[in-house]
Amino acid sequence: MPTPNKDETEKDFVSRCIPIVLEEGTAKKPDQAAAICHSMFESHGKESKARKRFPKTYK
Repeated sequence: MPTPNKDETEKDFVSRCIPIVLEEGTAKKPDQAAAICHSMFESHGKESKARKRFPKTYK
């Protein structure tokens, strides 16, 4: 599964992510893949913020 690159926009990430998710078989339809990729982008941002606030937790 791909992860967002630093400074990558959500639109760019989702465009890059969809074909990978479909090829891996994680999703069978492009709309399912898009939903997964949007969720991954949102989750990645939350994790990054948590890492900055609580760096000792993520060693």
